[in-house]
Amino acid sequence: TFAELPSDTKNAISHRAKAVAELVRHFNTARRSARK
Repeated sequence: TFAELPSDTKNAISHRAKAVAELVRHFNTARRSARK
């Protein structure tokens, strides 16, 4: 079952993990832009 999968496997297919990763990228980009 899904619950038995390792965390890294679950994160690879999780829409939440993908959304969080995209949010982190967005904040990092915004922070770099603000420093200029």
